[in-house]
Amino acid sequence: MYDPAARIADMDLEGIDVAVLYPPGSGEEWALGDVEFAAALCRTLNDARAEFASHAPDRFRLVAKLPMSAYFLGRCFVTTEPEEKMVPYVFRSLSPGAICYASDYCHWDSAFPDSVRILEERSDLDEPTKRALFSENAAKLYGLSPREER
Repeated sequence: MYDPAARIADMDLEGIDVAVLYPPGSGEEWALGDVEFAAALCRTLNDARAEFASHAPDRFRLVAKLPMSAYFLGRCFVTTEPEEKMVPYVFRSLSPGAICYASDYCHWDSAFPDSVRILEERSDLDEPTKRALFSENAAKLYGLSPREER
């Protein structure tokens, strides 16, 4: 919603006094490795959101958007589905220890029952990357022991 007055009207309709507005994914994720560009994207988004909230500062509270480099690396994990084409790039650019496999079971677009096979058969991922995706990273995230090779 881009109209603060309309948002206030909707809040009133629902009986909501204050809305805490969280930032959307706004492209800084694609600035991987370019810290200045990511910061500029976040600044632009935060400025636009501050202008929106200024129409009713007693009704809107904002959570700032921060570049991934400010909080992400070493603290957060992401998941990938087997057909994601960007996995090799993200492994090289982000942090290979922060990406886990996700089957997306039981969503309508899940590759079940072939999701493991699809990822395992990808030629653009080497064996250490596959081992990290399937086992090592999830073990680190959840404090588990990595599964032995079958």
